[in-house]
Amino acid sequence: MTVVSKNFYSFLTLSPGLAMVIFYSLILRAYIVLGRFPIPYQPDPKDLNFNIHMWLVLISATFVYAAFLPWIFITVKLWQQKTFSKTFMTTCTALYAIFFAAFILIIKLDPGKFVEWFLD
Repeated sequence: MTVVSKNFYSFLTLSPGLAMVIFYSLILRAYIVLGRFPIPYQPDPKDLNFNIHMWLVLISATFVYAAFLPWIFITVKLWQQKTFSKTFMTTCTALYAIFFAAFILIIKLDPGKFVEWFLD
């Protein structure tokens, strides 16, 4: 594998974490504009005119789900081929597991009702 594919694999590994950062940066922007944290249905996220940021959140969340199976396939192939060091592969696998679990928990538990606010 080349350096480009190693960078792509690293990007896939970090994608759930990046999606959470993008989402919570939107919450932070809403907090700065409103002076309080947004609550469901008050205000409508579209009323804040953060259209590009909202699209980034939607695209990044969709990408996390779409990249799940390809990431597993690539990881299995890389472990079999022993292309990268064992330390790199173990670190990537652990990071992905932690980030993906946190991503799913945030969506399911919805602390602060921010996901509900975003999707209302």
